[in-house]
Amino acid sequence: DHVVRVKRRTLLDGFADPGDFRTRSAGEVDFRQVWSSAKHRLTPYCLDAERERVIFVEAPDTVDLTEDHPFFYEAQRRHATTLYAVPYATVQQLAAEVPAEIASRPVIFLHSTGRCGSTLLCRLLGDAAETVSVSEPDFYSQLVLLRDGASAGQQAQLAAITAACTRLLVANMCATHPAAQSVVIKLRGVAVFAADLLASDLPDSRHLFLYRDAIDTVDSFFAMVMRVPLMRVARKVRLETVVLRLLALINPMKRNPGALAPLYNQAHYRDRIPE
Repeated sequence: DHVVRVKRRTLLDGFADPGDFRTRSAGEVDFRQVWSSAKHRLTPYCLDAERERVIFVEAPDTVDLTEDHPFFYEAQRRHATTLYAVPYATVQQLAAEVPAEIASRPVIFLHSTGRCGSTLLCRLLGDAAETVSVSEPDFYSQLVLLRDGASAGQQAQLAAITAACTRLLVANMCATHPAAQSVVIKLRGVAVFAADLLASDLPDSRHLFLYRDAIDTVDSFFAMVMRVPLMRVARKVRLETVVLRLLALINPMKRNPGALAPLYNQAHYRDRIPE
């Protein structure tokens, strides 16, 4: 589909989603042929799990998506010209055809608590010779919600398609950054809850975790939230609970408000949380 208009995102929009764009249908194409000639312009944006498709974004080859914006998903969103909805099977076939020289490039996942300097570290690592860094491709973030309540078979499918998307992302990075011998992928903090899925189908990948003192981390999160004008007004008139109620409107939290909270996914703690 051709992108007609990009939806304006706010703090409450949550993870990347096909609904981030207004599009006009351009008909069906053979994505294998498109990928063969334009892989340097194509990157996976998000999963459409309900239809078992991956949404790929095509952006101009004059734009370096790793440098244009601190967050990769936002650079993709801003510069998307065309979207491709690609069946899981096709994505996995293309991933299997990635040359061994590229498929074997080291992939390092950078996990963090958030608000701890991970974006800066990602950039520093990307400045190292023969390394390219990607900050927050958002299809990884979706795993946490998609696996919630999923069967073992469904989780295995999620692991497999995410590994395939990773290989195609690496192929794109190698096409756009020919000197890169390794790829650092910085994830949103919540993605640590799906680290086991990443490791299962990407056994050679490495995982680093960056953390910060708990109180400082929470203070920093609320400082970020208070940048939103409505939040500042609520705080000024001492309506602190309004802030928490608005946080509950963030899309990923609507279905399961605790799903993104630390320790919530551990059965020992989940059983102690009142309904």
